[in-house]
Amino acid sequence: MVSQAFSYQKWLTFKSSNNAGQLRTEEFWNINDYIKINKTHHLDNYFVEFPFWRGNKSKYQPFFDWQTNSSLTWYQAYNETKHDKNDKFELANFDNLLTAFTGLFVLLSSQFNCEDFQPGTGSIALESGDSYFNGEFGIGQYLKIEFPKNWADAEKYDFDWSILKNEPTRFQKFDFNTI
Repeated sequence: MVSQAFSYQKWLTFKSSNNAGQLRTEEFWNINDYIKINKTHHLDNYFVEFPFWRGNKSKYQPFFDWQTNSSLTWYQAYNETKHDKNDKFELANFDNLLTAFTGLFVLLSSQFNCEDFQPGTGSIALESGDSYFNGEFGIGQYLKIEFPKNWADAEKYDFDWSILKNEPTRFQKFDFNTI
């Protein structure tokens, strides 16, 4: 509790100071910062499926609410529960947990595709491409992912490592403050 109170006190100090227009550190980011990623990564168009789930709800689109500029219900539930456990505890339910989990999965997939960067040595494997399940398994090979199909040509880029490996700057910076 002490560390949460300390962070909250630092946030209040930052919020009330004359820092308007300045970059905030990760410590002070909020959902308004994260929604900017949707504009560059199309988070609201990712679909996730729990392929082994036997219940009614096996498919999720965790950022779908951003298509209508609505707030994310699972994030709101998390935030309300965090700040008022006594009256909002029922919002900490399994559906919100699974939606938040798929949201994290989408964020990682939007940045790293299906690469899970496992430690250790590489191996050669032969896969037939036949699967009991349709679609593509994502990072960790547990959840299935469907990537957005609504990319405009101007948003796409080429990745040619044979060229990039010789460049002094291999990664382009993106200024999210301009969004």
